[in-house]
Amino acid sequence: MKQFRNIATAVAILLLAACGGSKKAETNKDLNGEWQFVKMYADTDSMLFTTAKEFIRFDLEKKSLSGKASCNGFFGNFTSSGQQIKMGPIGSTMMACANLDTENRMKKGLETIDNWQVVGNKLYLKNGATTVFELDWKEKKSV
Repeated sequence: MKQFRNIATAVAILLLAACGGSKKAETNKDLNGEWQFVKMYADTDSMLFTTAKEFIRFDLEKKSLSGKASCNGFFGNFTSSGQQIKMGPIGSTMMACANLDTENRMKKGLETIDNWQVVGNKLYLKNGATTVFELDWKEKKSV
């Protein structure tokens, strides 16, 4: 009976170890680097970014962000802990452009983000459970 209990205990420990190691926890290091905007879900409609110019870069060392909308650059600071994030205020250059409405929606959208998730090479910036931006990995920066 004692031998059966030892075997059952060993099997239980192996099963628990296997389950616990299967999911990688996301860290701020997963966020660090440059991401290309793919889609913005704002208001009641969604918008695809088609120019491939729009990106955001997170610098964990400086706790800063920078990027480019279709015409203007933007910049700001962020704080993060785990998957929680707070961005802003977001500033930008002020060149006169045709897509200023879209850029303003983008800037306001970034300031509403409170969490993020990385799935494969995709970054999802969210407000609560709602995805606001979908981005593709462009360039990782090691920390």
